[in-house]
Amino acid sequence: MKKSNIIPEYRRIFPEETINGNISIENNKILCTGNNDIYKCEIDIIDIQYIYLKVTSEKRSFLYVFDDKENWLPSNYTGFSKVYNELSEKFGFNDKAFFTYTTKNIPVQMQLWRKIHDPSYRILDGYYHDYESGFEIQSPEKEFVSWDTAIENLRLNPNVFFEGLSNDHQSIKFNFPVRIGNILLINFNSSFYNGRIDAPPLSFYAECFNKSNSDKSYNELKKRLKKDFPQKNQTMLYERSDQKNYCFVINSMQFSICYTYDSEFFFDGGYTIFSVKNEREYPELLINA
Repeated sequence: MKKSNIIPEYRRIFPEETINGNISIENNKILCTGNNDIYKCEIDIIDIQYIYLKVTSEKRSFLYVFDDKENWLPSNYTGFSKVYNELSEKFGFNDKAFFTYTTKNIPVQMQLWRKIHDPSYRILDGYYHDYESGFEIQSPEKEFVSWDTAIENLRLNPNVFFEGLSNDHQSIKFNFPVRIGNILLINFNSSFYNGRIDAPPLSFYAECFNKSNSDKSYNELKKRLKKDFPQKNQTMLYERSDQKNYCFVINSMQFSICYTYDSEFFFDGGYTIFSVKNEREYPELLINA
């Protein structure tokens, strides 16, 4: 008898919904409320970066939704089935896999959807050796900015703008891409909490996506940085199955790259975090304190 290639039908049976909480979509936002504040959230659908199905060993199932923060939508909340169906129609979830794992309570962490980003960095062909000095804003008239530049002076720069994340937390952004050594970064940022503005920002970061939104970004950045920095200035902090982290230091400036994979406690970010940490001492600021 010839074997059929037809995939068997699966049963669309959602976990039983309870009065422990409620999930709904209103004005293109996912709203989740309930008895447990840890699941309380408001998610703008346009900001969603990726969605996973998570079934735990305790046989509890969730949609893990990441925008700029972690959000967990319990499948036993009232309204979950309606919200799932709307999201599945919009993003094209693998419904068969979802119902197979949730109805059988098989522990799993599975990606249902991911936003694909355009490349956000570029490896340059040049041979700049100014990592320790600062960064170059790629404005029509390129401008080099020292790592020692105070926040108050950055405020005066027309190529720099500030965004308030909260009453006491601000983000520093740039109107043009930024070059650090032989790497061009599209979304280079810094942030600081209100305090002294006569000091320089002590940390910067960029999310580096390559074309495939994969760990290829980590490998490309590491290859270039290893070429640019002396061996004595390089440190492989760790390269595990769940996360990789490499560090490069020169003149009290630390440049590090980190990529995170799917694991029990992490979700694949799709990008490499390129971070800069200023570890220099500024004794003149202590004198003026």
